[in-house]
Amino acid sequence: MIEDKKKLKKVVISGFILLVVAFVYSRAHDAISGARLVINNIEKYSEVTDPFVSIEGYMKRSTEIKVNGTTVPTDQEGNFNYPLALGTGYNSIEVKGTDSFGRTKVENFNIQVLNKNN
Repeated sequence: MIEDKKKLKKVVISGFILLVVAFVYSRAHDAISGARLVINNIEKYSEVTDPFVSIEGYMKRSTEIKVNGTTVPTDQEGNFNYPLALGTGYNSIEVKGTDSFGRTKVENFNIQVLNKNN
């Protein structure tokens, strides 16, 4: 009987430790995994005829988002939408996000604006 109580105590303690470890990992996952910047509506390399584009995306726990060096406002969830006028020809766009842990993620895009007459 005493042996069964010892085994039960070990199982309960082990289960509790496992739950604590799982909880700590779930809370620390974002700190461990790094910054994640997602751009929803443009491709890395693309051709367009309309020189007006909107850069849409999100970054969890963002403290700052910049598009070509200009700070872009975000909502509480880290979503942003930034209208941008491009020139005819090749355009480089840099989207840079910094999260609350101070880590930076950069995404670069090259968009060619084609002349509508061609």
